Amino acid sequence: MRTQTKIWISIAASLAVSAVMAYFAFSIVRGMSHDFARYQEYSQIINEAFALDSLIDEALMGESKGRKKQQIGQVHGTLSKALESISSSDYREESLIRQIRRNNLELGPLIEQLFDLQEGSRGAIDTERRDLLASQLRVKVRFITDDVNRLMEASGARILSAQTQTSLIVLILIGMAILSNAMIYFFSGRSMVRVQEKLRENREDLNRAQAVAHTGSWRLNVRKNELTWSDENHRIFGISPGTPMTYETFLGIVHPEDREYLNEAWMAALKGKPYDVEHRIMVAGAVKWVRERAELEFDSEGQLLGGFGTTQDITERKQAEEQIKRLASFPQMNPSPVIEIDFSGGINFYNQAALEAVEKLDPEAGLGALVPEDLGEIIAAIRDKQEKVFYREVKIKDKVFGQNIYFAEPFQVLRIYSMDITKRQQAEEKLQRTLEDLERSNKELEEFAYVASHDLQEPLRKIANFSEMLMTQYQGRLDEQAERYFGYVIDGAKRMQALINDLLSYSRVGRAELTLVPASLEEILKRTLSNLQALIQESGAEISHDPLPTCKVNPHQMGQLLQNLITNGIKFHDHRAPRIHLSARQEGQEWVIAVRDHGIGFDPQYVEGIFKVFKRLHSKEQYPGTGIGLAICKKIVERHGGRIWAESEPGRGATFYFTIPA
Repeated sequence: MRTQTKIWISIAASLAVSAVMAYFAFSIVRGMSHDFARYQEYSQIINEAFALDSLIDEALMGESKGRKKQQIGQVHGTLSKALESISSSDYREESLIRQIRRNNLELGPLIEQLFDLQEGSRGAIDTERRDLLASQLRVKVRFITDDVNRLMEASGARILSAQTQTSLIVLILIGMAILSNAMIYFFSGRSMVRVQEKLRENREDLNRAQAVAHTGSWRLNVRKNELTWSDENHRIFGISPGTPMTYETFLGIVHPEDREYLNEAWMAALKGKPYDVEHRIMVAGAVKWVRERAELEFDSEGQLLGGFGTTQDITERKQAEEQIKRLASFPQMNPSPVIEIDFSGGINFYNQAALEAVEKLDPEAGLGALVPEDLGEIIAAIRDKQEKVFYREVKIKDKVFGQNIYFAEPFQVLRIYSMDITKRQQAEEKLQRTLEDLERSNKELEEFAYVASHDLQEPLRKIANFSEMLMTQYQGRLDEQAERYFGYVIDGAKRMQALINDLLSYSRVGRAELTLVPASLEEILKRTLSNLQALIQESGAEISHDPLPTCKVNPHQMGQLLQNLITNGIKFHDHRAPRIHLSARQEGQEWVIAVRDHGIGFDPQYVEGIFKVFKRLHSKEQYPGTGIGLAICKKIVERHGGRIWAESEPGRGATFYFTIPA
């Protein structure tokens, strides 16, 4: 076939492929324009949803309810029309659109209810219902915006895909044009192209080989004063190809500390010595290592004509060597004893710290003192594939070493890392004795408090009873001052009795054996409120609660805890009737119970002190009590493995929190 015929066939084939690719490009662009239109529709829907959310917030702030209701209705109508106009051929997107429309249909009744409640709001309950409806509206709006965002993401992804495909087709068309020209050129001058292609391939192969080996090359021509580098050589030294190179330029890249050494090696090479050196260079502020070798050419008089050389990037090798040196020095420089033994107990390696330890403590036993006595059991466990890591404690004279023993499977040896734990063990023993003494002291103190409180009851009862009898018997025969003094005695005795009773309660919390059983906190609260019925009716208190969990607790002590916290909330109230609310939430492996009141509150600076025994923030004339109730609460919570704290501000009520393991 003649060359001209081949050229025409190439042109026809190129045009045919280009026409097909252009048709595909037109189809993709048309689909992309449709997706872009839908993307704009989705964006408009999200804007309308955000506008609706903002108008709802403004309506809740009480600003022109009638006008806001009209504006919300208009925005909701626009949103509904926009939602009715969207559609998709993808069944998953169509399902999402139906879901968005359902959520939008539910917005209308909620908006009507919100404005009905807004216009007829009469109290806190209506406010809470309004806030709940507003929250539901925001959630519905959020669902709509989230789902529309998903549709936008899908459309955006298709647009990006279409753009990518279009770009690819354009590149293919360009490639076809280039290919067509190349074929024309090929058929018109095939021999020349083959030669050039071969040269290019050889050059590329050389560059690839140098890149793989991290080895560049250079050639020096003294007569022309030229230093030619390969592409890899330029990459190694961080110099752009085409930059004029001289020996001075090269020397400027060498690390300052290596320049003198390298210059001496080059001068020696000019006198005929081999040139094979390793040195550092500075590239973009980083240090790299290279190895250079050269073969120089001289004339008959010994004058340099030129030469050829290679440069190998050995940075990774140098780093690996430094890493090996550093790791190899680790056991030797370890301040604690390190030894390596085989399964027969023979010592393959030991560091200086191991040698010094045995020479100082037991020179007769030698390094064998660091070998565990139960070595046979350790080896048996390893062979049974039960364990690979062991811990032992070895005593050498008056020292105790904690040993971590590792089985190095690839080498079939045991590596033993010892640490002197003598002081730690002595400290642990001392701490254990201190804890035992403290526990015994606490028990004795609780026993004393219990007995002393119990024994004080009788004399106080006598003081109070006989004082009242004297007041009754000598009524009218005593002057006013004497009667007042008798009143002080009776009041003091009764307050002392109350204080002793609370101390007994505080002592019993720690003395009694704590039995934990699964119990419903709602049932415990129900019994507690029954016990407090008289106090609740007298104070007019309103007590509410959220669903409470079932936990493993001591029912009696948990009832005492709730009773103390509720009584506290009833006691410290202002002119309004007390309102107390209990709630619960789970956080990880524990339940957090909250008891909130609307009373007088307290300054946050006293939050730590209120749980201490006898700590009072008010005088007994203002609010009666002994100051032990919250201390009992703290003790009960801590015995259950939880913690208790409070948050408050003066005049804004207080919230007491405590945790129970879930």
